[in-house]
Amino acid sequence: MKPSDVLNENESALMDILETVLGNRFRCCPQIPLSLICSQTQKNYGLPKYLWQFWIYSRVDIAIIDQACGASRKVKLIIECQ
Repeated sequence: MKPSDVLNENESALMDILETVLGNRFRCCPQIPLSLICSQTQKNYGLPKYLWQFWIYSRVDIAIIDQACGASRKVKLIIECQ
């Protein structure tokens, strides 16, 4: 799965604010599947199978990653714009 475009004006406005505040050190990535962020090798985090499947196939509105050279590409912050 690939990240997709920002879906609404609220997300777009928040992305603009975040990119201004965070500068070039961090990257804002819209609509990232949780399956790219969370390890799927663990035992469902104790969740029932149906809830685990819903959760792992869900997307977060904005994920922020460190883009410095040599930095961990792990997500530093997840934002849901509900």
